[in-house]
Amino acid sequence: APLKMDNRDSTERSPLLDSGNRPSPTSVFQGRRLACAAILLAESLERVAFYGITSNLVLFLNNSPFYWEGTEATQALLTFMGITYLISPFGGWLADAYLGKFLTIASSLILYVIGMIFFPFISKDSTRIHLCGEETAFPVQPAECMNNTTPTNVTCPWRRPYCDSVIYIGLVLVALGVGTVKSNITPFGADQYMCRRHPCFLLFNLNMILGFCSGILQFLHLFIRQFTFLFSFSFAQLLFLVVCIAFITSPYQKYIFYIFTSLSHLVAGLEFAYSAAPKSMQSAIMGLFFFFSGIGSFVGSGLLAIVSLKNIGWMSSHKDFGNINGCSLHYYFFLLAGIQGLTLLVFLIVSVKYDKQRSRVGSQRQRYSSS
Repeated sequence: APLKMDNRDSTERSPLLDSGNRPSPTSVFQGRRLACAAILLAESLERVAFYGITSNLVLFLNNSPFYWEGTEATQALLTFMGITYLISPFGGWLADAYLGKFLTIASSLILYVIGMIFFPFISKDSTRIHLCGEETAFPVQPAECMNNTTPTNVTCPWRRPYCDSVIYIGLVLVALGVGTVKSNITPFGADQYMCRRHPCFLLFNLNMILGFCSGILQFLHLFIRQFTFLFSFSFAQLLFLVVCIAFITSPYQKYIFYIFTSLSHLVAGLEFAYSAAPKSMQSAIMGLFFFFSGIGSFVGSGLLAIVSLKNIGWMSSHKDFGNINGCSLHYYFFLLAGIQGLTLLVFLIVSVKYDKQRSRVGSQRQRYSSS
């Protein structure tokens, strides 16, 4: 006989590893320690793999033998991030309506692994040639093409990004796996903890931050010069402990502030999405939480294309094979800071009105109940 929805929810809230017939646990961890540790470890290693891709990708595509222009490499990263977040509602719907959280997470991890396999292969010369063919040469550019304004009678030849189809296939597969895992593993882990309070989400997201620390290695040029991209993609899972130590002792304190702001944003948002959603829609609501971040990634990709126009010139440097370091990125980041400031202002206005309306409704209910 088919299981009812309540039975399936209770099954997913039970420990992953049966601990036998024991008395009722006195704490949320008793009888569930191994299951909770397995979920936290899986989330940490998944974040290591994810940030190993995102932190490497722009420099990887901007270097030999690909030599993608800075705009092309950055748009590939933004497209990857956008698909990752946009697929989250579908992953939540699949878990809530059909497969359940556990089977959805397991199947998406298989897809995740298949996509990750692409990157060691395209990093190695022998296998990359079989997948992508020989590297294409750069066309000779007329002198007029180096100016901000190109005459109408001059045609500037364009080099297609090398190995772009294979790279995008791998990125899409990884993004599908990441997005599905992202919308389900947080409510699944919260079910194992049997907890709806803030510390549970804080503990869960601290493990995400451990995975995030692995990406800091890619921003430190000293380490990037020591390791090849093949080594970085293949063994990112083994490096995150070393990266955490390097991150704590590094002089790049700005990343610390970024981590704390990201952590506070994730904890508050995930806690609200999980606790306010009905049981049958927890994964779907979690997916919607990430969905709008995906929209932001695609908007950022479009904004990047606009500032790459030659009339603006912030990201249109074609020197040194379009190296992103030859661009005026500081203008772009100041623009992003202004957009975030405007978003903060809108958020404050909406939240103040929401709090006033909620207090008004609460006082009305109290009057009705007392009368």
